Amino acid sequence: MTVLVATFTNTGSSIKVGSTVQVNGMTANDFSSPIAYTVTAADGSTVSYMVTVTTVPRSELVAEYLFSGNAADSSGKGHNGVVHNAIATLDRFGVPSRAYYFNNSYIDVSDPPGHLFNPNTSFSISAWLNLANDSALEYFPLIAQDEGLYSTNKWYFNYRTFDKSWNLINALSFHVNSPSMGGGVRINSDPIALQLNTWHHVALVRDGATFRFYVDSIAKGNVNSNVVIPEVNRPLTIGYAEVTEFLIGSADDVRVYDGALTAEEVSSLFHEDGWTGQ
Repeated sequence: MTVLVATFTNTGSSIKVGSTVQVNGMTANDFSSPIAYTVTAADGSTVSYMVTVTTVPRSELVAEYLFSGNAADSSGKGHNGVVHNAIATLDRFGVPSRAYYFNNSYIDVSDPPGHLFNPNTSFSISAWLNLANDSALEYFPLIAQDEGLYSTNKWYFNYRTFDKSWNLINALSFHVNSPSMGGGVRINSDPIALQLNTWHHVALVRDGATFRFYVDSIAKGNVNSNVVIPEVNRPLTIGYAEVTEFLIGSADDVRVYDGALTAEEVSSLFHEDGWTGQ
């Protein structure tokens, strides 16, 4: 961030940062805070542009699925996924084969078994979702590890439309269960309504006993819980949970961190590649 070189095209007289003339692909600047580029036209008139650089957090990243035609893990940790009938589709920028559409399909990560992170201290999950239907589903599973239905060892991050009593809630939710927990624990965000057929960035951050939820970089609730997440002897799955539940819609840029992201880091994930929202 402190020594970055920008590339640009210019048909005017000059481009400066402060008093320093900028040379395409050569002049380095400190982008750790916003800087102003001043463009001088041939007639001497000037226009200034404020440039802000955001970077995607890489520290404590343990799995990253950018879905560039496959489910390879680009974190460098080797947790590659296997695609089961999910269909390559357009990402949020309209680029083909850069996301996956799920409908009775999923991705699993079977190597290694067990947790990719320590879920009982701090962790973060970040992803892009584009839901296609919510009329007949209790929840849309995004990412999970579970050993089956009911009170088996499990955890999953999902978007819930109804609670167990079929009351409408529309919330992000983190569900934990085990044989000793009975009905399990559901930690929900503030009420939200994700617009269908629209890309939304969602994030869950556990920071000790605090669970934080975000939608499109906006905080959607803090919940205090000391829930103990069990060890799960099943693969990590994307788009599928509890044998019968499937995501209907698209997902992209799924990332898992073995640590708590800050609000600023969540915002940088939302604004990645210049995204400003739809």
